[in-house]
Amino acid sequence: MAKNTWDGEESNYHDKEGNKFHKIKFTGRDYEFVHLHNERGPAVVGKNGYKAYYNVGMLGRENGPAITLPDGTQQYWDRNVPHRKNGPAVIYPDGKVEYWLEGVQYSKEQWEVEKEKCVY
Repeated sequence: MAKNTWDGEESNYHDKEGNKFHKIKFTGRDYEFVHLHNERGPAVVGKNGYKAYYNVGMLGRENGPAITLPDGTQQYWDRNVPHRKNGPAVIYPDGKVEYWLEGVQYSKEQWEVEKEKCVY
């Protein structure tokens, strides 16, 4: 009988284009899950400068953008949806911004009202 592994086995993977992925694997008697995950930095690092942060397969980051695009665009995500309560969730290099809560885009004025009702 296979032993359950709850703490996960972490590993790195590099594809043939030079992109880096950090994964965690959980196994049990009848299952195996592999998720993008890295508590110490981005779980995906593209050779073009793309960075994405994942926590056990969920795109998101507590203290910074979850995605940084090669052009410098920053995107804040939580639990796989664009979300930020303390500022714009998307910041473009040209200064344009977008406001999102729980995967819904708002104008800045709507966001100011809705962020107070937001549960996470």
